[in-house]
Amino acid sequence: MIDEGPTNDDIKNTTGLTVEQAARVVYDNLNLVWPNPVEPRLDQVGKIGCRTNPNSMRSEGPPWQVEKKMVKQDPSPELVEQVRANLDSLTERGFGLEESAITDDHPLDRVYTDGNGYVIQSSMEIDRRVTDIPILEVASRAPCAAE
Repeated sequence: MIDEGPTNDDIKNTTGLTVEQAARVVYDNLNLVWPNPVEPRLDQVGKIGCRTNPNSMRSEGPPWQVEKKMVKQDPSPELVEQVRANLDSLTERGFGLEESAITDDHPLDRVYTDGNGYVIQSSMEIDRRVTDIPILEVASRAPCAAE
């Protein structure tokens, strides 16, 4: 029995947020940062369970956190600069930068949240398997949403 975390009914009875509604906002938020428009597709979002199965310690749903990621290997300096500038403008759109999420690894390693629990996260990693190729990732995630 899964008993760790909110149930689908909990979400329906509190926020009322549905997966479809959350996915639309996730794409809208992603498009605030990613320079090239990303077309909303419900079948192309990831779902992370909001409940934890105490036996397996795996996340399970419903409800779900809806997430969409954009990943670019070896991004151009122009793309990196556009993403950085767009991240910098998020505070003007109601997002707050989580200071504890800032690392010294790269200036694009950031996490922003808004008052409704939506998250925008960016990171720049180095793929050491393939001659140190940088990988830019921007993810947009929703709070728990009911089916």
